[in-house]
Amino acid sequence: MLTVPDRNDLANFIIQNCPYAFATLALNQRQLKESVARERMRRACKDLALRLDQSFLGSRHVTKFNSTKRFNAIGFFEKLIGNPHIHLVFIAPKNTPHQIDCRTKHLMRKLNTEVDSLSPADLSKYFKSETHAKFCAGKSLVECIHRSLTAQVSSISCPVGLSKYITKDYNRHSSEFLILSEFHSSKTPRDWRSTA
Repeated sequence: MLTVPDRNDLANFIIQNCPYAFATLALNQRQLKESVARERMRRACKDLALRLDQSFLGSRHVTKFNSTKRFNAIGFFEKLIGNPHIHLVFIAPKNTPHQIDCRTKHLMRKLNTEVDSLSPADLSKYFKSETHAKFCAGKSLVECIHRSLTAQVSSISCPVGLSKYITKDYNRHSSEFLILSEFHSSKTPRDWRSTA
């Protein structure tokens, strides 16, 4: 049975699993119902997880890769009414500390909406539809997922402070968090502690 963690459990989980990058994804649509905003953010995170894995691993068929090679993060929804956004903390795969710099640079290059955009070569690799590829030309990966989505990514200098900040609004009775690995291909339910 899945246990519902409290704020301290989640903060400790973040610290213990080598967080290396922090991202905020904002859905710039203010007049949404809470349930609609939550569903759009979840769908955006699902698409983002897939596109990140595809671009990092260089293959559209990421389900063939071990889940430890794929991106994983824990995310917390905030202000779903008025300013819907999610904070994501990317955690390091086990036994791959040498990849952290490479993964952080990849996240910054692909997600920061004010910094970079996808090249036509990137687009041809990851989109089946030529129409979708044309739509995404000159946009960041985030903007290709949803036109109203923006992102800011940074590396983490203080995991303890970040873990307190990201869990500040979490309440085990009314809040929700997600883990990117829940969008990986396995349909097996996972305990939140077993994802790192």
